[in-house]
Amino acid sequence: MSDNPVVDGFSAQELRQHVVATTERYPTRLAGTEHVRLTAEYCVEAMRRSGLEASVHSFPGLVSFPRETHVDLARPGARRVRAMTLGHSAPTPEAGVEAEIVDAGGGSAADFRRLDVGGRIVLVDTLSGPGRQEKQRLAALHGAVGYIGINWGHPADETLPYGSVKPGWGNPSPASTRGEAAVLPCVGVSRAEGERLRARLREGPLRACLHTRVANPWRPVQVGVGTLRGRTDDFVLVGGHIDSWEGPQATDNATGMACMLELARVFAPHRGKLLRGLEFGFWVGHETGTMIGSSWYADRHWRRLQRHAVAYLQIDQPGCAGATQWGATSNTELRGFQERVDKQWTEGRPWSWRRALKIGDTSFFGAGVPMLSGLATFDAGTLRQTANATLGAWHHTVENTLDKVDWDALAMHLRVYGAYLWELCTAPILPMAFGGVAEEIVRRLDELAGSGAPLPLDEIAAEARRFQAGVARLDAWIEAGGAAAHAGAVNASLKRLSRLLIPVTHTVRGRYGHDTYGLSAQTAPLPGLHGLGDWAAEAAGTPEWVGQEIDFLRQRNRIGDALAEAVGEIERCLGAAG
Repeated sequence: MSDNPVVDGFSAQELRQHVVATTERYPTRLAGTEHVRLTAEYCVEAMRRSGLEASVHSFPGLVSFPRETHVDLARPGARRVRAMTLGHSAPTPEAGVEAEIVDAGGGSAADFRRLDVGGRIVLVDTLSGPGRQEKQRLAALHGAVGYIGINWGHPADETLPYGSVKPGWGNPSPASTRGEAAVLPCVGVSRAEGERLRARLREGPLRACLHTRVANPWRPVQVGVGTLRGRTDDFVLVGGHIDSWEGPQATDNATGMACMLELARVFAPHRGKLLRGLEFGFWVGHETGTMIGSSWYADRHWRRLQRHAVAYLQIDQPGCAGATQWGATSNTELRGFQERVDKQWTEGRPWSWRRALKIGDTSFFGAGVPMLSGLATFDAGTLRQTANATLGAWHHTVENTLDKVDWDALAMHLRVYGAYLWELCTAPILPMAFGGVAEEIVRRLDELAGSGAPLPLDEIAAEARRFQAGVARLDAWIEAGGAAAHAGAVNASLKRLSRLLIPVTHTVRGRYGHDTYGLSAQTAPLPGLHGLGDWAAEAAGTPEWVGQEIDFLRQRNRIGDALAEAVGEIERCLGAAG
């Protein structure tokens, strides 16, 4: 027995029943279909049985239904290659799109800068470099006319992949329709076929004719939301997607749904002990719409998120068979808390952490809500053998069946999630620390100052150091116990600091928009200043250079304002406490 009543209350039987029920009753959970509506209703009914307020919300969503297709290789060695159209791909004319194929490696920004892909079909690895959506966007920017993605998996694996290439986050607005739709015809091929294509390209030029088969309609889609109220209006948001691709998709994301339902059941009897409540979001349009459901929730619950959300736990694909390590992800202010919990509950597994990026249903960076997630991960040897299949070689294929679930590991995930949530809901002082955030910002500004760009950064660098000094005082005061008598004011300041900083440390667009999925600029803190060194190397004074300077100046000013407000917030908090 632990001192955490929630962790001791989980039922392995309940957990397994939910996974089996959703995979067997509702396989092929494509957004915009009856199976997803029924899945949302299933989740809501389960939450109601546990005593939560719960409802299904239906609204229109732009979704995608890709179909199997083919790529015809030209002579010599002409043959037809099996392929799967990728979600939201542009349609091809009946005759297809014919061009020379060029191997673009992992499809990163650097890959496209070193290659001439204009008028060609790019061949890229799926899990090297950025996500498919960003690869497609970059390929189109560089003039490519088509896209072939190579699936992960073992070298001889002939399984076709599913996946989406729509960069725009959530349902499109008129503005995002113009700039964020997928514009290339895109298909995926098996790992084995990709290896054959690469071998053929090493022999010399290769032309191909690419065909896509896809429907990209607007359909009614459903989100399930359940609320467990605590003693205050503050809450922790817990989210995971209910839709997926063809097949049972056991670990994508039936296991995640099951964890959320079991968390709701076990937390409900303890609601009187919760300083903060829980809200569960069963998202839709995760892949086939690029985060439709979670962005819908963010837009419609903005004021409540701003005032009362203390954290967001994302649960996506727990319990993958063969995963023996633990990978943690969070915004930096939650890193220390997450590491402490993980090391208690992950059974001694090797542990790693990475800074949260805008992938998955991370629709709350603009609102400044810190997020965290944790998953069992594969060791380096396994990843080498499967072309970096970080979620299993079966991920996004019809092979994602119940035998891919490690039930013991899934129960461990549930205990970790329960431990996260118990502390986030009951701790008198929120477990956030901003020393690491300050260090990231200062280090990143020092790097950018050394890029040679003629953009003055001294003023915001000085503000960053004032913030760092203030954070050191705040963190030390909290750690010494001085904040206990001022919990309400301190928690309000901790939330306020996240609201100010996450939009500048994790986004280009800021509070009210969404960056495109997997945007390359997000690879480092302060993504609004990404590319400063490349800009410095360009010819000064051209219209393009001047336009970029304007963007960088505005981003610099946005960062400076956020840091100044953060310094003021710390001073108010410490001053009010005496």
